[in-house]
Amino acid sequence: MKYSWPASLESVPEIGKYVKGKALESGLDQKSSLQLCLAVEEIAVNIIHHSSRGEENRIETIIEKTPDSIIIRLLDTGIEFNPLSAPAPDISGDVMEREIGGLGVFLVKKMVDQVNYQRINDQNHLILKKYFQS
Repeated sequence: MKYSWPASLESVPEIGKYVKGKALESGLDQKSSLQLCLAVEEIAVNIIHHSSRGEENRIETIIEKTPDSIIIRLLDTGIEFNPLSAPAPDISGDVMEREIGGLGVFLVKKMVDQVNYQRINDQNHLILKKYFQS
């Protein structure tokens, strides 16, 4: 299943709703579908903030169901940006004293079972995998 949206903040809720619906249709349970939806929304926001070039960039989703998982591929044609290369946030200090931001990719890694990045043919490919519960 493939679908595409403009790379704008207005698209983020639509992308999340689409992914959550497809995850539920594929057999992922409610909690795991919500986690996948939140992870996709976070990655979409990162694409919008860090990859867009000011030109018309689109976020394309490709959803694949395997026997044991659902795989979401997020593609965009923006500048090369690997969100996985960001340093891990320091979560040891008091919450009120920490800098704002920087937790998104950390949380994505906690909400999905696998996350990978590739740059292929001038496109960013972020691949999220969530296993079905047994």
